[in-house]
Amino acid sequence: MIDALGVVETIGTENSFASEGLRPAAPGTGGASVGIAARHSVSEDARERARSLISGRIDSSLRFAEASAKTVRTSTTIAALAQAYQAAGEEEKAAAHATEALNLIIEQAGRGVADPMATKIALEVLLSGTDVEGALRFAERLPLSDYLKLEVATVLAHWRRFEEAHRYIADSDAEERYAVLGYVLALQGQHAAAVPHLRRALQLSPSDVESALNLSIALSHLGSRKKAISAALQARSAAPGRMDVAIHLLDTLIADGDIDRAQRELKHVAVPSSERPSRLLVAEARIKLAQGDFDRATRVLERAAIKAEGEGDYDCLAEIQSNLIQLRVARGEQDRDAGFASLLKLSRDMPSSDVAVANLARVAWRMSQAGALEERFDSVRSGIDRSRGAFIEYSIATLKGDNKQASIHALEWLRLEPENPRAATAALVALGIGEERWNEAARIALRVVRNSDDQTVLNNAAYVLSMAGMGQRAVEIIAPVATESYICKATLGLAYLASEQIELGMKLYRQAADDAEKFGDDSRSLMTGYQALVVRQLGVLYVADTSVVTALSLPPYPLPDDWEDRPEFLRLRNVAEMRGFGWPLEL
Repeated sequence: MIDALGVVETIGTENSFASEGLRPAAPGTGGASVGIAARHSVSEDARERARSLISGRIDSSLRFAEASAKTVRTSTTIAALAQAYQAAGEEEKAAAHATEALNLIIEQAGRGVADPMATKIALEVLLSGTDVEGALRFAERLPLSDYLKLEVATVLAHWRRFEEAHRYIADSDAEERYAVLGYVLALQGQHAAAVPHLRRALQLSPSDVESALNLSIALSHLGSRKKAISAALQARSAAPGRMDVAIHLLDTLIADGDIDRAQRELKHVAVPSSERPSRLLVAEARIKLAQGDFDRATRVLERAAIKAEGEGDYDCLAEIQSNLIQLRVARGEQDRDAGFASLLKLSRDMPSSDVAVANLARVAWRMSQAGALEERFDSVRSGIDRSRGAFIEYSIATLKGDNKQASIHALEWLRLEPENPRAATAALVALGIGEERWNEAARIALRVVRNSDDQTVLNNAAYVLSMAGMGQRAVEIIAPVATESYICKATLGLAYLASEQIELGMKLYRQAADDAEKFGDDSRSLMTGYQALVVRQLGVLYVADTSVVTALSLPPYPLPDDWEDRPEFLRLRNVAEMRGFGWPLEL
């Protein structure tokens, strides 16, 4: 929806549902990134019997490993003992024995004796435990196999030590390096660079579920939704029981707008409704939102919140709770300032959730809220997805009335999410209306309107094209939707002004202003200022009879009392000051 001229409304319903987003899956993990649910219902008695059986086998393996290490203390037996302690959950003992085994391996290497299996086992114990730094120190001193170098690289990437990870990958000749390199690049947000490596990994191993999943994630970020769906389907075929794959496929279908297929896929996930994990319930709720069933979606999200808390998945819990607040604000069920206050408290209670911060940015609408939003953004800045970070930085700059910074961040957001209509609108508003870089904005407008029926995109594209000297093209774009909102009607008036049909343009502005007044908000004040601005920018006063233009124009209308706290008025004031037009603007 369009809230006001020059305002990018980002608190819609399903299209702005903020998700954590699936992180790329580490190659060779064989497990889910967000928890794996059983494909069939299993009784609690059966689960208890399975737990007892597994526990008994671990105890037996540990006793055997202890006896072997006591009888023959070699790097092999000590590494096996470290592995057994780790399986038993005794991390300190596991790390101590892995360290002992690796010291023995280094000593043996000095005599020309190698023990590659013990090296692998002991190093993996440290890498997957609490002593990652110790593992890396040993990795620097030991002759590692090509595959083990990739394991080290994977762990380094998990800890965001990307430069070191790339060094280990470059030093490996194993075929799996393509999968690991694609994974690392995807983690870095370099999705375009990741794609060819992940494709190569799948050529070598078509059943590589992690590479198929990571390829789908990368393609989703690049806006290639059909290709992302195809890769997600390949991942599902390779591992039909993987819950992270199923959830990602659902998310990708929802993003593509294929809600019917998403509904069918949800039915095929063989998990009873009562046992669905929280993130699967979130996907179900998003389908309900897309179908317009807000009440049922809300109930499913409330169930998901209870489930997430029980699972200890606090990232998911923050995602659900923050989206519920955002959705209530979007529907007018909660005051926007109250929603901001609720989200600010939630973000402070769950300081690692970047989704809560993104939803805080969605409901923020006053300059006085920029400081609190910036403070919360700083708490998640280092690990946030780049496109989400660009959106939040755009929001902060917009709230502050900083047109230049808003355009910088809007363009970055659009570069990272080229198919996102909100990113496109942000770029059009910031670059065009905010900075008057009409020709640059027009190139974006012509590109995004080709395949868009989004009213906000069409409205702002028509505005930009009108100001770039393409009034007739703007009329063609906005006329079909001009009756749907007074904002679009005002933009059609602008398009006619740009086409030198002055009387018709001014008439449409008056009709739009009259329509706006019925809503009882400040749109008439804003519209009056915009009309006074564009008439000057287009030079209408110089090509038409000034008295006629003045007579047809909107009469002066007072600014709202809080205009200095409203970004849409600040943007208009800043442009007026930049052009020396004076403030408030009027004809």
